[in-house]
Amino acid sequence: MIRIAAAYLLTALALPAAAFVPQAPNGAAITAQKTDPVSSHGIAVGPAPVLSSPPWLRMEGVQDRTAWHSGTHPAAALMVDLVAQLEAAGFDAVFDCAMAACGGFDFRIALPLLDMPDMFVSLGGFEYRAFKRAAPPALASVLTSQTPAGAYAQLSVITPPKPQNVPPSPVASEAAPTALSDTASVPPGTPTRLATSIVEEIETEGRVVLPDLAFASGAAALSGPPPAALADLAAWLAADAARRIALVGHTDWTGAPSANTSLSRARAQTVADALVAAGAVSSQITVAGAGPFAPIAENDTEAGRAKNRRVEAVALPPAR
Repeated sequence: MIRIAAAYLLTALALPAAAFVPQAPNGAAITAQKTDPVSSHGIAVGPAPVLSSPPWLRMEGVQDRTAWHSGTHPAAALMVDLVAQLEAAGFDAVFDCAMAACGGFDFRIALPLLDMPDMFVSLGGFEYRAFKRAAPPALASVLTSQTPAGAYAQLSVITPPKPQNVPPSPVASEAAPTALSDTASVPPGTPTRLATSIVEEIETEGRVVLPDLAFASGAAALSGPPPAALADLAAWLAADAARRIALVGHTDWTGAPSANTSLSRARAQTVADALVAAGAVSSQITVAGAGPFAPIAENDTEAGRAKNRRVEAVALPPAR
């Protein structure tokens, strides 16, 4: 593993900073390669609730998708190789799952996979990992699957579009910047940006764990009054009717997984109702439940279980 990572690190250092050129994992044969034009592409960063789509982390940019097949190496070996390449290129893992823990068919059908027979996924044996790189910014995901016909792998990498070299206007370059005083009038309809941490995080990261929400074990109702952060999020939604979010509820491992999935969605609905009461519009909000399948802390302590009982807000593409 160390040798693999070192080899790809040397390759990455020899390339321009933003370049990431994947190598065939363990000598697998490439079956398809496609570049999708600039759009709002994304990676799944959580399991798919029943009959619903998983939460997404999105980026405006170009998406490159590559698929491979190997008849000699298992899918696990292809995953190890591709993960080593991504880590050597500066990517950090943000989510991983396998089979039922991903959400099964609902998860697989939501992914932007290349068509069969170039990429084949067996619901009885697949693994998924999602990655993010801060600088230069990029998103990536890897899905591998073991099938009777061999191992398949798909790597998807999303990068921002290349900036256009537009020469500055001579008039604009000579004009001195105009400072706005505190009393300067703002034209009606000018977008405003709420300087709160929750808004900053959802605008820059695409998702945020909503702070100061407290749920008792097994309960969908908040243990106290709605926190001020929900009012900030509601104001952010109300400021632009095109903004949309998904609220994804989570539980700890106490109880049956099926019951926890329903409970997690009920928690997300509780938060949605609070946002609507604070001024957001219900059509801007989608609710989903991930149950206990995406913990952020250990479940063997009460403090850890309390952290896992949470609701996350995930930015969705603007309404058109």
